[in-house]
Amino acid sequence: GGDNRFYNNIFVNGFHEPGFKITGLQIYNNAELPVFADGNMYCNGVEVFKADKNFLEINAQIEAKIPDDKSGFYIDFNFPESIKKIKTKPVTTELLGKAIVPEQGFENRDGSPLLIDSDFFGKKRDPKNPTAGPFEKLQKGKLSIKVW
Repeated sequence: GGDNRFYNNIFVNGFHEPGFKITGLQIYNNAELPVFADGNMYCNGVEVFKADKNFLEINAQIEAKIPDDKSGFYIDFNFPESIKKIKTKPVTTELLGKAIVPEQGFENRDGSPLLIDSDFFGKKRDPKNPTAGPFEKLQKGKLSIKVW
Protein backbone atom coordinates (compact mmCIF):
# COMPACT_ATOMS: atom_id res chain seq x y z
CA GLY A 1 0.00 0.00 0.00
CA GLY A 2 2.71 2.52 0.85
CA ASP A 3 2.85 5.29 3.45
CA ASN A 4 6.14 3.84 4.70
CA ARG A 5 9.30 5.64 5.76
CA PHE A 6 12.87 4.37 5.33
CA TYR A 7 15.61 6.63 6.66
CA ASN A 8 19.30 5.85 7.24
CA ASN A 9 19.21 2.11 6.51
CA ILE A 10 21.77 -0.28 5.03
CA PHE A 11 20.44 -2.72 2.43
CA VAL A 12 22.84 -5.59 1.60
CA ASN A 13 22.75 -8.38 -0.99
CA GLY A 14 23.89 -11.84 0.03
CA PHE A 15 23.65 -11.02 3.74
CA HIS A 16 21.60 -14.08 4.67
CA GLU A 17 22.89 -16.74 2.31
CA PRO A 18 25.05 -16.79 -0.80
CA GLY A 19 22.80 -16.27 -3.82
CA PHE A 20 19.97 -14.79 -1.75
CA LYS A 21 18.89 -11.63 -3.56
CA ILE A 22 17.66 -8.63 -1.58
CA THR A 23 15.45 -6.39 -3.68
CA GLY A 24 15.58 -3.49 -1.27
CA LEU A 25 12.53 -1.28 -1.52
CA GLN A 26 11.54 -2.17 -5.09
CA ILE A 27 8.32 -3.74 -3.83
CA TYR A 28 7.13 -0.16 -3.18
CA ASN A 29 7.79 1.19 -6.68
CA ASN A 30 4.11 0.95 -7.56
CA ALA A 31 2.59 1.55 -4.12
CA GLU A 32 -0.71 3.40 -4.02
CA LEU A 33 0.43 5.75 -1.26
CA PRO A 34 3.77 7.58 -1.16
CA VAL A 35 6.86 5.92 0.31
CA PHE A 36 9.51 8.18 1.81
CA ALA A 37 13.19 7.23 1.69
CA ASP A 38 16.34 9.24 2.39
CA GLY A 39 19.92 8.60 3.48
CA ASN A 40 19.96 4.86 2.76
CA MET A 41 22.98 2.78 1.68
CA TYR A 42 22.55 0.14 -1.01
CA CYS A 43 25.36 -2.43 -0.93
CA ASN A 44 26.53 -5.17 -3.28
CA GLY A 45 23.97 -4.78 -6.02
CA VAL A 46 20.79 -3.94 -4.12
CA GLU A 47 18.83 -1.75 -6.51
CA VAL A 48 18.34 1.85 -5.39
CA PHE A 49 14.74 2.76 -4.63
CA LYS A 50 13.52 5.28 -7.20
CA ALA A 51 12.19 7.72 -4.59
CA ASP A 52 15.29 7.67 -2.35
CA LYS A 53 17.12 10.94 -1.80
CA ASN A 54 20.74 11.30 -0.67
CA PHE A 55 21.40 7.58 -1.07
CA LEU A 56 24.79 5.91 -1.43
CA GLU A 57 25.33 2.92 -3.68
CA ILE A 58 28.53 1.00 -2.85
CA ASN A 59 30.23 -2.37 -2.92
CA ALA A 60 31.07 -3.38 0.63
CA GLN A 61 31.85 -6.68 2.29
CA ILE A 62 29.28 -7.21 5.03
CA GLU A 63 28.81 -10.57 6.70
CA ALA A 64 26.83 -11.86 9.67
CA LYS A 65 28.35 -14.82 11.47
CA ILE A 66 28.41 -16.95 14.59
CA PRO A 67 31.98 -18.22 15.14
CA ASP A 68 32.60 -21.94 15.69
CA ASP A 69 33.21 -21.28 19.38
CA LYS A 70 29.67 -19.81 19.62
CA SER A 71 31.09 -16.73 21.37
CA GLY A 72 28.36 -14.46 20.03
CA PHE A 73 26.77 -13.01 16.91
CA TYR A 74 29.00 -10.70 14.88
CA ILE A 75 28.56 -8.42 11.89
CA ASP A 76 31.76 -7.78 9.95
CA PHE A 77 32.00 -4.69 7.75
CA ASN A 78 34.56 -3.64 5.17
CA PHE A 79 33.54 -0.31 3.68
CA PRO A 80 35.25 1.72 0.94
CA GLU A 81 36.25 5.38 1.37
CA SER A 82 32.96 6.46 -0.23
CA ILE A 83 31.05 5.63 2.98
CA LYS A 84 31.90 9.18 4.10
CA LYS A 85 29.82 10.65 1.24
CA ILE A 86 26.37 9.71 2.49
CA LYS A 87 24.19 12.54 3.78
CA THR A 88 21.62 11.65 6.41
CA LYS A 89 19.28 13.44 8.80
CA PRO A 90 18.30 12.60 12.37
CA VAL A 91 15.04 10.65 12.51
CA THR A 92 12.49 12.79 14.34
CA THR A 93 8.75 13.31 14.59
CA GLU A 94 9.15 16.27 12.25
CA LEU A 95 11.09 14.29 9.61
CA LEU A 96 8.59 11.41 9.63
CA GLY A 97 5.59 13.71 9.25
CA LYS A 98 2.08 12.36 9.58
CA ALA A 99 0.88 8.93 8.51
CA ILE A 100 -1.61 9.47 5.68
CA VAL A 101 -4.53 7.27 6.67
CA PRO A 102 -4.82 8.08 10.41
CA GLU A 103 -3.46 11.62 9.90
CA GLN A 104 -1.33 11.14 13.03
CA GLY A 105 2.31 11.97 13.68
CA PHE A 106 4.96 9.58 14.90
CA GLU A 107 5.78 9.90 18.60
CA ASN A 108 7.09 8.04 21.63
CA ARG A 109 4.72 5.87 23.67
CA ASP A 110 4.25 8.68 26.18
CA GLY A 111 3.21 11.12 23.43
CA SER A 112 6.49 13.06 23.43
CA PRO A 113 8.22 13.90 20.13
CA LEU A 114 10.35 11.12 18.64
CA LEU A 115 14.11 11.60 18.33
CA ILE A 116 16.35 8.67 17.45
CA ASP A 117 19.57 10.00 18.91
CA SER A 118 21.36 6.79 19.92
CA ASP A 119 22.46 3.65 18.10
CA PHE A 120 21.93 -0.07 18.85
CA PHE A 121 24.36 0.09 21.78
CA GLY A 122 23.12 3.42 23.18
CA LYS A 123 26.00 5.43 21.69
CA LYS A 124 24.99 9.02 20.83
CA ARG A 125 24.37 9.66 17.15
CA ASP A 126 25.80 12.61 15.24
CA PRO A 127 23.02 15.25 15.53
CA LYS A 128 23.65 16.60 12.01
CA ASN A 129 24.63 13.54 9.92
CA PRO A 130 24.01 10.26 11.80
CA THR A 131 25.54 7.11 10.37
CA ALA A 132 23.24 4.98 8.20
CA GLY A 133 22.38 1.68 9.85
CA PRO A 134 22.14 0.61 13.49
CA PHE A 135 25.73 1.45 14.51
CA GLU A 136 27.11 4.98 14.77
CA LYS A 137 30.51 5.96 13.33
CA LEU A 138 30.97 3.24 10.73
CA GLN A 139 34.02 4.10 8.68
CA LYS A 140 36.27 3.02 5.85
CA GLY A 141 37.99 -0.33 6.35
CA LYS A 142 37.37 -3.48 8.36
CA LEU A 143 35.26 -3.50 11.49
CA SER A 144 33.79 -6.42 13.46
CA ILE A 145 30.91 -5.69 15.83
CA LYS A 146 29.66 -8.17 18.41
CA VAL A 147 25.89 -7.71 18.42
CA TRP A 148 25.23 -10.21 21.24
